[in-house]
Amino acid sequence: MRLIRTMAVLATLTMLGAAAAVAQDSTAANRPRATRTPHPTADRGDCLRCHGPANADSVKAVPAEHDYPIERCARCHRPAETMPPQSEHAFDDRHARCAECHVAGNTENAKPTPEAHSRYRASWCVMCHVQRPPG
Repeated sequence: MRLIRTMAVLATLTMLGAAAAVAQDSTAANRPRATRTPHPTADRGDCLRCHGPANADSVKAVPAEHDYPIERCARCHRPAETMPPQSEHAFDDRHARCAECHVAGNTENAKPTPEAHSRYRASWCVMCHVQRPPG
């Protein structure tokens, strides 16, 4: 009799565990996927330097519910399939005002800035666009 009760309890616990696992899997499937990282991440170990909530220049601040250590960012946020195009010119004082050349109808043959970048400051360009190596 005791053996039958023990087996019944174990069977019940197994079914409850399986039900919880199925529920958890369906919840995970409904969660939004983490955004891709649209910029190179090599040598940029501190994501909060740009994405910190206290940073006035923050491109996109870390959501409040992301109370994780920095090392965990890359677990979910993978590099984008394609990286932003490299710059054809140096990042020097002469090229510090990107919006002067990167506009529609420019005479410099520079690609116009995408509409999605309209709120970005010129200082943000170098966060994603790297200078093409000489040669």
